[in-house]
Amino acid sequence: MRYALPVFFILASLPAWSEDKPAPAADAPAPAAAPIAKGPVLGATRPIRITGQVIDVREDAIVVQKGKEKWEIARHPAAAIKGDLKKGARVTVDFRAIAAGIEVRDEKK
Repeated sequence: MRYALPVFFILASLPAWSEDKPAPAADAPAPAAAPIAKGPVLGATRPIRITGQVIDVREDAIVVQKGKEKWEIARHPAAAIKGDLKKGARVTVDFRAIAAGIEVRDEKK
């Protein structure tokens, strides 16, 4: 099965908050507009793993060529990188996909 999502987010091994923002106090109230989670929650999806050759490295993303497909994967500053990440390197990337939008189309008649 091939995935055709435009951008992916690396969520594996990320802290619950960023380095520049302190963790909320344990007794702090939840935000007033906090949504109630129903069904699967963020991070509950199965991780996706791809292996391929790096064709572009940016501060905010990495582009990996797997066969004829190019995968652009967003990078979080806290994502763990093992080894020298550069163009031409063979890498394995673990990430989770998040839908940025969903459009339901009419069935063909």
